[in-house]
Amino acid sequence: MIGRWLHWKMLDGISDQQLAEVTEDDLIEFFKSVLCYSQSSVNKIYQLLGAVFLKAINKNIIEINPLRNIRRPKSKQKKSP
Repeated sequence: MIGRWLHWKMLDGISDQQLAEVTEDDLIEFFKSVLCYSQSSVNKIYQLLGAVFLKAINKNIIEINPLRNIRRPKSKQKKSP
């Protein structure tokens, strides 16, 4: 499960799923839910998930990275002047 490696409140939407069950569609929906956070937080989440999926590939838990076709999302949070 993703939650094994990640115990971060921002990842509640996907942390219950088995790594092999996470799809590109799951990640797209998940990223829609974190767009309210700052761009730096969104970037960190994206990088962290990328590292988790890479590790899972290296350990033969999954064959394909479901994040591979998803661009780094842009936050919808307004920058303060």
